[in-house]
Order: sequence, then structure tokens, then C-alpha cells
Amino acid sequence: MTTFYRSYPQGYVQSSVALVPLPFGFEGKGMREKALKALEEVKESADFTIIVDDNKIPWDKLTV
Repeated sequence: MTTFYRSYPQGYVQSSVALVPLPFGFEGKGMREKALKALEEVKESADFTIIVDDNKIPWDKLTV
């Protein structure tokens, strides 16, 4: 989990964003179940949650 914090001038509200990657399918069902359980805990503490499912990233179309 990666959480980013930013300070705002007085009068603004500070928010937290969690970027949560889910494991690949080949990493096993147990790993995914652990990640989903942890995700529920993260959702309780973060204001915004961004979930990245590694299985849905079009790896063949990415260039560096």
C-alpha cells in the first residue's frame, strides 16, 4: 500500500489516497485473498482508494 499526503493551506481538509495493487493470477488464490482482506482494512483508513488489478493491465501495449 502506498499512501500519499499533501499539506494544504489553513482552511482546507487534508485527504489520504491509497494506491493498492492486486496480485497477478499466477501468484495464487491465497495471495489474492490476503490482498482483498488487506484492501478492506485500507478502505477504512484512506479517504480515497485506487485499486490496480495487475491482471487487467495491458502489458503488451505498454512501452518504456
